[in-house]
Amino acid sequence: EHCLSELSAAAELRRYERGDLIASPDGEVRVVLAVISGYMLARRIDAVGARSSFDVIGPGQVVELTPALGVQDNSEFDYVAHSDAVIARIPAPALLHVLETDPSLWKDALRMALREQREAFDGLIDRFVGGLRQRLTATIDRLATLHGVSEGAKQSLRLRLTQEDLAAMLQVSRQSINRELQSLHRCGVVSPDYNSLTILDRGALRAAAGRSAHVN
Repeated sequence: EHCLSELSAAAELRRYERGDLIASPDGEVRVVLAVISGYMLARRIDAVGARSSFDVIGPGQVVELTPALGVQDNSEFDYVAHSDAVIARIPAPALLHVLETDPSLWKDALRMALREQREAFDGLIDRFVGGLRQRLTATIDRLATLHGVSEGAKQSLRLRLTQEDLAAMLQVSRQSINRELQSLHRCGVVSPDYNSLTILDRGALRAAAGRSAHVN
């Protein structure tokens, strides 16, 4: 309880509107971000500073824990609000101080960091292994698992997911994404809308992604 109190005193709870910048590598203090409500978009920053959509982060997810623990690599990301969102911002120095005060917490912190890395790795496999149809359906299926809301026999994604977002994640043109989505629509797998998707046949979607049709 005393660790939570100390961390809460150092953290900030902020509200963001869609499109607002939440965090960037240019910040003076590195922060861990925990999504309370809404969604944010992680954008990868390349060597010349260009941004491209990388992943959608939703309620209950925590990011930037690994670098906060001192594990650095060459990847840089910033985060923008993908919808109206409430985000908890935890300064990395405050988190490290709590962990040093109670070393027993390091085990759980490292498990969370490993889970964050594993989820990022799984997302990369979905986006870059296989043909475009497999990569697209695997990415949609993963987002449905994380953020989908069941509507009877259907499952729609609870977020604004545009064709531009998917194209950036898969590093292909929007026209290529549109052709694949229209083909999947004709097969009765998904129903694309202006800024969302409705999954009509989850089993067929998973089969196209090269996965078992069974959904836990």
